[in-house]
Amino acid sequence: MTGPRSSTFSIPTGPLRFLRTLPVAAILTRLLAVVFVLLMACVVVPIGMVLYMSVWSKPVGVAGGHFTWEHYAYVLTDASALPLLLNTLIYTVGAGVGATLLATLLAWIVTSTDVPFPRLMKLLPLAPTLLPGLTKDTAWIVLYSPRSGLVNVQGQALFGLGGPLFDVFTMTGMIVTTAFSLAPIPYVIMLVAFGSMGRSHEEASRIAGAGRLQTLLRVQVPGVRPALLSSLALSTILVALSFETPVLIGEPGGVRTYMSAIFGSVAGSMNPDYNLAAAQSLVYLVLSLGLLAWYLHATKAERRFAVVTGRGYAKGRPMAMGPWRWLLVAFVLAYFVVAFLQLITITCLLSLVPFYTASAGWPFTNLSFDSYATVF
Repeated sequence: MTGPRSSTFSIPTGPLRFLRTLPVAAILTRLLAVVFVLLMACVVVPIGMVLYMSVWSKPVGVAGGHFTWEHYAYVLTDASALPLLLNTLIYTVGAGVGATLLATLLAWIVTSTDVPFPRLMKLLPLAPTLLPGLTKDTAWIVLYSPRSGLVNVQGQALFGLGGPLFDVFTMTGMIVTTAFSLAPIPYVIMLVAFGSMGRSHEEASRIAGAGRLQTLLRVQVPGVRPALLSSLALSTILVALSFETPVLIGEPGGVRTYMSAIFGSVAGSMNPDYNLAAAQSLVYLVLSLGLLAWYLHATKAERRFAVVTGRGYAKGRPMAMGPWRWLLVAFVLAYFVVAFLQLITITCLLSLVPFYTASAGWPFTNLSFDSYATVF
């Protein structure tokens, strides 16, 4: 016979020997309290400092400051306030919607249709996550800059065009590049949503005479609507938090958002105004909190939906697309090429040339590993 198991840790002598007398629940409570204090310090202290700077006339540590609302007055009433807000909303919503629609279509193709090589098709849309945002934006600029972009320069020479094929330094360029780069995140969510759906309703829809498009729009999309809303909300939050695209792509084209305005106040001039940047940051924080509240509401609605399985549950066969399945394969491959392959290819080629310019002919004639030798 053995006695009841002890609820205390057996700790030898040492710096933590006082824990020997504490029950497990007390130790866990203290650990959670420490974690909570650290988390609050990482959130409350920075936000508190930004709030202090936004209502103070001088930077931190500079004598002679006083309380003021002038920074908020400038942010909210300046002539650039409304364009900044509109550009931020257009970019955030446009890129978020684009990424979600692209991800939804990709997830539907690889889970609900009879495309060949389904395992490979499921992995290809995830490839853009291997590239950092800074690398992707730099590659987009090298390829599609209106004057020196490789695709634009070679395309104009090949087809005799009078202008660029695609100008990345525009609002459209910002939305397209961000949507392609961000799509893998909502793709994972929609992949699970489509993959967990049964096929009985789809088969009933087809038996009733509905076509493939009607089945998609009236049966499958409503079935994944909660996941679709949460994907859209999460995508818009991630777009709002993105830094590289508004600064590297938007700023050179004159498309300014709140993120690029904050960067301009801190590092875009000879005399950085940290107090103004703090006020801009808090205004942007309010907008981001609105997106966060939307995301929490969307995920709360998503939890009300569940896939109820049982003995009669069966996924059934994917939708037969006939010859159209090759067009769907081409769509997945095209996304892989545009969102990953062309970007990683131009990045690798850039690393092998000592100096890059596309205006003096083909820039990749003399390749070397000198840059790698320098790095290592």
